[in-house]
Amino acid sequence: MELSNHRIYTLDALKFFAAIGIVFHHYQQVTGAIFPKFNFCGGRIYFGYLVELFFILSGFFMSAHKKNNNNQNFRQFLLTKIIRLYPMAMISVTVFCIAAWIFRLLSGYWWENNIIGIWKAFVSLLLIHSGG
Repeated sequence: MELSNHRIYTLDALKFFAAIGIVFHHYQQVTGAIFPKFNFCGGRIYFGYLVELFFILSGFFMSAHKKNNNNQNFRQFLLTKIIRLYPMAMISVTVFCIAAWIFRLLSGYWWENNIIGIWKAFVSLLLIHSGG
């Protein structure tokens, strides 16, 4: 299959709706909200597969982008992705850790019983999901 430089809007829309479904799932998961007709968390349909769909589509778009930019080797490609994504990840992890510690100071307990220590903050800054 030859991939050209044009966008595939159907897949963009599918990725958008998957992201919206993930947001609603996490909203219901965290807040415990229940919608009268359709629930994204704990309903009849398991919405956990939307995360896999989102990442599969992201990988497809990334490989299409890489195929259209053959002048980059893998190291250059990876370095540009890291430079583009890692600063925002560091900012979001830092803001979350600070917010969690402030919540702990004000309320006396950890939000969602999720203890944020030095090790967990460090591992999160390395973008490792489970670090011990």
